[in-house]
Amino acid sequence: MARTPSFYPPSPDNVPADLTRVRGEYRARVFLLLSLVALFFLLYFGLLVGSAYLVYWGCAMPVRRSMAGLDVTLKIVLPLFGLVVFLFLLKGFFKRRGSSRRLDVEITAEEQPRLFRFLEELCEETGAAMPHRVFVNFEVNAAASYKSSILSLLWPTSRKNLLIGLGLVNVLNLTEFKAVMAHEFGHFGQKAMRLNGYVYLASRIIDDMLFGRDALDEMLERARKSDSGAAIPAWVLYGITWALGKLFFGVFYGVILLHKAMRREAEFHADLVAVSVAGSDAMVHSLKRSCFGDATMMQALSALALMAEQQCYTGDVFLHHSHAANHVRRLAKNPFLGEPPPLPADPRQPIRVFDPKEEENYPVMWLDHPPNYQRERNAKARYIRTAFDERSAWILFDNVADLRLRATYRMYRVHFRVRKDVELTEPADVQEMIDAEYKELTYDPRYHGVYDNRNIEPGTVPALVAEVIARPWSNEQLAAAYEKLYDDALKERVVRYETRQQEVLLLDDIVQQRAPLERGTFMFRGERYRQRQAKQWLEVVSQELDADYQQLCALDRKVFVVHYQMAEQLGKEVVEELLARYRFHLAVQEIWKSLQRQRGPVQGALRLLAGAAGPNMDEMTFVAVRELLRQAHQVLLQCVRTSRELLLPELQNIEAGTPLSRFLLDKDLVGSLSAYDFRIKGTWINKFLKQFLQVHARTNRIHFKSLGGLLALQEKVARRSLKRWKATPKVTGKD
Repeated sequence: MARTPSFYPPSPDNVPADLTRVRGEYRARVFLLLSLVALFFLLYFGLLVGSAYLVYWGCAMPVRRSMAGLDVTLKIVLPLFGLVVFLFLLKGFFKRRGSSRRLDVEITAEEQPRLFRFLEELCEETGAAMPHRVFVNFEVNAAASYKSSILSLLWPTSRKNLLIGLGLVNVLNLTEFKAVMAHEFGHFGQKAMRLNGYVYLASRIIDDMLFGRDALDEMLERARKSDSGAAIPAWVLYGITWALGKLFFGVFYGVILLHKAMRREAEFHADLVAVSVAGSDAMVHSLKRSCFGDATMMQALSALALMAEQQCYTGDVFLHHSHAANHVRRLAKNPFLGEPPPLPADPRQPIRVFDPKEEENYPVMWLDHPPNYQRERNAKARYIRTAFDERSAWILFDNVADLRLRATYRMYRVHFRVRKDVELTEPADVQEMIDAEYKELTYDPRYHGVYDNRNIEPGTVPALVAEVIARPWSNEQLAAAYEKLYDDALKERVVRYETRQQEVLLLDDIVQQRAPLERGTFMFRGERYRQRQAKQWLEVVSQELDADYQQLCALDRKVFVVHYQMAEQLGKEVVEELLARYRFHLAVQEIWKSLQRQRGPVQGALRLLAGAAGPNMDEMTFVAVRELLRQAHQVLLQCVRTSRELLLPELQNIEAGTPLSRFLLDKDLVGSLSAYDFRIKGTWINKFLKQFLQVHARTNRIHFKSLGGLLALQEKVARRSLKRWKATPKVTGKD
């Protein structure tokens, strides 16, 4: 009788008995957080009750004959002040929020018996309760949660739900998936998890009290700006609500910091639960793969968004997720990108996966999760080697095709807002269209990366044509020049150019004191230097970089000269097509440069508006922000006007012959700010930012596709010319 295959990876031996014991730091932070949350709600409800009592007391107080005027005034003023404070406090508690469509699809044991048996066995091993409900979606994520509502906070329940992102399943093997699920079940056993709900409620109250605009805020603002007698009490009320807001925000600031610290400790503890059942390596490898999986899911969604613009929708986002990983690795010229390094032969010897220098340098105090290198250090503090089951985590799921379809459909409904009756296309057909798009954005290796992330600078088309007319070449010269365009010497120049770009960035960071130094010194080109020497080196390398840049510009001119003369021999139509491609590409390139120059100023203006100075910005700063946005709008308007005169050439997945402007912008450009505007509406900012980013992203796409089309045309011209001359150089591609 055949043995039933096991889908539950074996657990490691000799796990220390105290490995998953809750650390003292975690208990201390939970206690402090609980105390501060209790203080917040005592203060909040105390003031709420106090303001309500002030209304009652003011209305019920008797009017004394001897002080009738004062008492009548108090009977009006006290209830009014109490009512305003009461409404100010109360508005954050019961304010309704728009319902959002959920990505999640619930699954049951009847639908997924194999997965639920796996979860039951893992719960038994970790000592966690079985999830009340299990959901899946398309994301690269997993989470444990309570039902989040005010009623669930008032009447606690021990039921917890589990979310499994199928994007995560798509990138993990069976042992890594076990580690991730054990991590979530580690959270199931943390009693402080319920505190997350109270902190969420407190943050909602604070957010709506301080930043939510409603009728009460509008009424006080109108009264403060009026010339009537209502302005004085309105300012007084405004001062009271402002002071209350600052008081609550101060208390809540401490709640937030402690909550984030508690969550970081909770992550460390949950990681150790995962280590206890899957080993140290499985936990760390799952982090590595999920980071890469998240990035490649963004790449897949970007490609699917392009397909959606053509009313083409896939039935399986996960197929494109896998293809996106291959595409990203090809672009990076690294087939192992996103893969953890192989384990050493010695089972006692760990290997480092995450480098602290490569991770984002955010202040740890503001992070909900510890940096990955800290999580790795925690998981390997007492190293337990993992024996991996390399089978895909998809093996745990039944009816996989249907499940992937359901998750994909929910993704389209929520992210792309498609209608319910949308018709889905065969995923393989959609991927074929995406591959055609990728092909146009990926340049042949024979170019040695000279066109990667670089604008071509051959000069203006009329000047180039004049140069050809002035100095025509023979066929032998053209063939010899073509052979040397992309030789090994170019490969060395490209590497040198890219290296010097990185050196300039490094030296600039040192000069601006943004880079950490070792005892005031830095390593550069194999030698150690003092910080003051960085400026001299920056000048030297900048000159070298400029010389490299000029060499590449000379190459761009030579490429045009060679291919234009080849095209002349093939006929007028070929020449006109080549010139049209160059004119279009150089014009798109100028649009891209103009928009790229505005990104920094726009981001700076938005940071000022969103920062602490935003609501109380001084006049000079406001004028500077307004002018930055006006200038960016003017540049965007000019780019759109220029794009109306440019007709799209033949490109993959784009209709040729239509004005570029129709592709860049879906709707008319939002109106500009005036030099006399002294208020910038949030709706204007949102519309402008959306349109700016849309035009920039689409120009970027056209820029790369246009260059790919231009290179393909030049290769076609070269093949036909060389064939006519009966030459046989190494030429790639097909006619």
